Amino acid sequence: MARRQGGGTLFDGLWQYLVEVPEGPAYPPLSIAKVEREEAIEAPDPAAIAAFCMQPMKRIVEPEWIDRLDPESPEAQRSRRELRRMNALMRNFDWFRTRLAEDTSGSWQGLEIGAGDGALGAHLFADQKTRRRIEFAGIDRIGRPASWPTSWQWVQEDILQFQRWKEFPLLIANMVLHHFSEDELVRLGVQIRESCRFLFALETARSPLHLAQARVLRTLGALGPVGYHDASTSIRAGFVGEELPQFLGLRSSEWRWRIRSTFFGAYQFVAERR
Repeated sequence: MARRQGGGTLFDGLWQYLVEVPEGPAYPPLSIAKVEREEAIEAPDPAAIAAFCMQPMKRIVEPEWIDRLDPESPEAQRSRRELRRMNALMRNFDWFRTRLAEDTSGSWQGLEIGAGDGALGAHLFADQKTRRRIEFAGIDRIGRPASWPTSWQWVQEDILQFQRWKEFPLLIANMVLHHFSEDELVRLGVQIRESCRFLFALETARSPLHLAQARVLRTLGALGPVGYHDASTSIRAGFVGEELPQFLGLRSSEWRWRIRSTFFGAYQFVAERR
């Protein structure tokens, strides 16, 4: 194992520099760990890198900075632009369109959980094949965004207080379920199990590799302080393996599901009632 001058392995240095964000004041300012620049770091061997990327991470759910900012502030606007770029990089919206086309048939009433700025709904509405078969409603705690299709419903409500689940047998969620604690996911799962036929969710995959990727984007200037903090927070609150169906209480005897994690940090989940 390569070692740094002054003691400690390169593995330790990688973890500190790329992953650890020490406790500090809330926004602003951003406080991040740094490796001492004067330290000479030898090139790591492949086994060290592999071990670094495979380190288990405890799931931690914390507030994101963008939720505390004035929506019209420059920091919030930049963070939203960065989020749109990340959605494009990860091809999140295209994934939903493809999955809806390949995994469902016929007409459906759908609900987007945490529809936010309405960008996913607008993307799906623009696809004629999707629009002809599926009519979505969006639900979020904020008011109806200008981009949400005028012919589709909008519900301004906390999803945990929502009571109209049986109207929507098809659910989609884009980068929203990782905001919920395990107890909240259990509560949400009760409603899903009673009414849902399909659930398509695209969330963050929890891994040191993806924290390192976010750190690289920050270093390159592709993420600002708010975007970097929130990306790291989302990754720490993300999912690995079978966690999401377990938290939702889905039983393999009643549901079939597929899970795929991508190199760029997406946790893709499709569940269908048997």
